Amino acid sequence: MTRAPLPHLSHHGPTSEDCLTINVVKPANVEEGAQLPVVAVSSFEVGGTSEYNGTSIVSRSLELQEPVIYVSFNYRLNGFGFLASKEVKEAGVGNLGLQDQRLALKWIQKYVGAFGGDPTKVTIWGESAGAEAVVYHMVSNDGNTEGLYRAAFAQSGSVGSYGGLENGQDAYDGIVNKTGCSNASDTLACLRTADFDTLKAAIDEAEFVWTPRFDGALFSDLPQNLILQGKVADVPLITGNCGDEGTLYSISYNISTDAEFKTFLQTRWLPTASDAEIDRLLALYPSDPSQGSPFDTGSDNAITPQYKRSAALLGDLLFQTSRRYLINELSGKQDIYTYIHNRQRRLPVLGSFHASDLVNVYGGGDMSDYLIRFVATLDPNGNTGISWPKWTSEAPNMLAFSDDEAVPLSLTEDTYRKEAMAASGMIQSCYIYVWQRQIKTLLEAYVYGRYPDRASEKVTATRTLNTVSITVTAKGKTGRFSATLALPSRASKNKPVPAVIVIGFADSTFLNNGIAQATFDANSVAADSTSKTGAFHNIYSEDIGSLLAWGWGSHRVLDALELVAPEIDSTRVGVMGCSRYGKGALAAGIFDDRLVETKGLAPWSRLFHGGQKRACKTTYRMRIVFPWMPISLPLLLLRALPFGIKMNPEGVAGVTFPATQMVYKFLGAEENVGVALRNSGHCDPSGTNNVLDFVKSVLLGSQRTRNYTTISPYQAHPEAYPWAI
Repeated sequence: MTRAPLPHLSHHGPTSEDCLTINVVKPANVEEGAQLPVVAVSSFEVGGTSEYNGTSIVSRSLELQEPVIYVSFNYRLNGFGFLASKEVKEAGVGNLGLQDQRLALKWIQKYVGAFGGDPTKVTIWGESAGAEAVVYHMVSNDGNTEGLYRAAFAQSGSVGSYGGLENGQDAYDGIVNKTGCSNASDTLACLRTADFDTLKAAIDEAEFVWTPRFDGALFSDLPQNLILQGKVADVPLITGNCGDEGTLYSISYNISTDAEFKTFLQTRWLPTASDAEIDRLLALYPSDPSQGSPFDTGSDNAITPQYKRSAALLGDLLFQTSRRYLINELSGKQDIYTYIHNRQRRLPVLGSFHASDLVNVYGGGDMSDYLIRFVATLDPNGNTGISWPKWTSEAPNMLAFSDDEAVPLSLTEDTYRKEAMAASGMIQSCYIYVWQRQIKTLLEAYVYGRYPDRASEKVTATRTLNTVSITVTAKGKTGRFSATLALPSRASKNKPVPAVIVIGFADSTFLNNGIAQATFDANSVAADSTSKTGAFHNIYSEDIGSLLAWGWGSHRVLDALELVAPEIDSTRVGVMGCSRYGKGALAAGIFDDRLVETKGLAPWSRLFHGGQKRACKTTYRMRIVFPWMPISLPLLLLRALPFGIKMNPEGVAGVTFPATQMVYKFLGAEENVGVALRNSGHCDPSGTNNVLDFVKSVLLGSQRTRNYTTISPYQAHPEAYPWAI
């Protein structure tokens, strides 16, 4: 499926470990004290200052009578600057390339005055990975610029969805292995002493995206979440894209059929997307070449049957959606200008490909003029040419650069492929992963209390017959409790079985159907009272509710099973409880993604039908009682994706379940939520049997034989969730 690469697009200059250098280009005869504005240019993987000639920009600034100083800097790239793993995180050496850039910005503050620059008038500018760096700087330190810059210009790049430093573990382990450091007691120290050529070869062979990642230091949260939380530098911003961003990323693939394209998306770009989500993208990005990229070229340039389709989707997925997400979240908070660059179509098969707009900057084009004026005055407009209006969510103005000599510049709206981009951005995790974490943050702040830092805990376990003894140490304190393990007869080390962690009590229904049960006494973890006793409170004195404590206990039971129960398949573990313990089970599912299913049996104590603004009383005997949830209940259920099942009568049947169905359906995971109603007592044994078929389908992969969407004899109340209509 791979075609030959384009060699003239993959060449870069020499490589050196001695790379922390800064170049300054200034107008001739400018002396210290001139206080000229400064443009600071920053790439994570390849590239360097030698590839860009700042002289052309400085010369053009003199012609415009808006003189600027151009500063570019080299820094550690790819694995040398963005190595990621748990070892890197523990050593506090993540995101070194970005730290190098920040050091260069501090150098500018200290010394640019000697070159005639004004340290209070610095604009950070970058293209592609350099543009990503610009936005990463904007969200670092929770948006505190520390006075390092006053404006930002990002061409074809924003923050990506790459997770934390731990997400780089596989690449790190591969590099460790290829450099002969596998047996070292300190693999990071071994890499530091490895031969440069050997280390570089190992890094080059790693299939990994070298980029900044959440580290808990420079970034207090995932960068997408920081944008969502408004923790972004409050500075004027210009950002835009080339019209055909995805062609360079698609031209080397020889994909012919719809089936091949679907497989390509699922394996290469969207491995966590469901079939329904992928199918929706395929419908929004059809195989018809006339609707693909290069855009507006009819059926021309379709070098393979799926090339233009792939180019259209990848251009949006990798570049356009993240730009649109960023400016939508910043709307109304700062001055924003955005553009689309549809020029430089000299290679018809590539169209206005990624990075083609650089010619319009370094080649002395009109984009260079806009950049210079923006650096000088924070307004890209001058006295000539078309006026570039600001972008707002109410008026999504966009400047369009065209090859049309008669109309080289025009105004349009940033609304093209709106539905398609919304879908691709959603799946890529601009919203799903971001909102899951954001919802978790809201739940911690308003409902449960702050979940303890798992990385600071040490969990040990021993097993005597069916008793698993668990010890958790953190903050110099220790908490102990135990769980009772019941195994089906067929369970063994060679044939591990799935399990359900039970908070409180349960009958043997699951056990009799081949599913292990690990049951713990909720009161031994956190007392069902205000006494703050139990293993959890022996360690943590904070005001954290019992529901979260019971969820925490479930997670520590799972840790113990991983340590001492080889008969358990730890990738197929769910959690359940009834009544208040059902609420604890839902909390468990929210705060640990290892749990593949949550079963809250009769967990809701009260629900109102009066409308979206009404709330749910769901907490019970917490240390601090929050009698009303200040967020919509389906948000809680969304955080527990992809699994959840709830039981109780009219409130659940009429509002909770149908509203949750809408959320799951939108995310392409409708089959992962169900409801089961019954006519019997609160928490009697029939409840477990009532959900058995659903549980078996998730943990054992069996076919469901009953319907878990029936809410009869109750009726849905869509007036309570109007956002879904």
